[in-house]
Amino acid sequence: MTDANKLLHELRSGDRRFDEAQAVVEFVRSAARVLADMRERAGWTQAQLADYLGVTVGRVSQLESGALRHAPSLKMMARIAFACRELIDVSSVPLRTEAELLARAELTRAEELAEALRREMFEAQDREAAAAEEAPSETIAGKPAFYGE
Repeated sequence: MTDANKLLHELRSGDRRFDEAQAVVEFVRSAARVLADMRERAGWTQAQLADYLGVTVGRVSQLESGALRHAPSLKMMARIAFACRELIDVSSVPLRTEAELLARAELTRAEELAEALRREMFEAQDREAAAAEEAPSETIAGKPAFYGE
């Protein structure tokens, strides 16, 4: 269990501390997604970005993990944005209700699941294409050979 999940489980719903912790976790996860998306749009690997920043590949992985203990500083986010030739726009949105917070958390989880499903689908397509390329194409007199003929 991640440190973020431990913190959320320790606090109970409806408690101001819980709501605050949930907002912090959501912010850190969002920042991590932004960093990973910027790096990918720039066409960089984690190793290339690490080399540019003068940090380890492990540190870049940590920054993109969304774990609270590895949350990037604003300075590091700005450095990564500059490296990727992007600009980070910091803005805020008023929180209105607990229901809104829950809906945002559910939407975030749904987006994460959709992304995982999309990746799995592309990986399956890649495996099928690779298998099709490796399969022998046998013909007899210019016609496909069928088993049993």
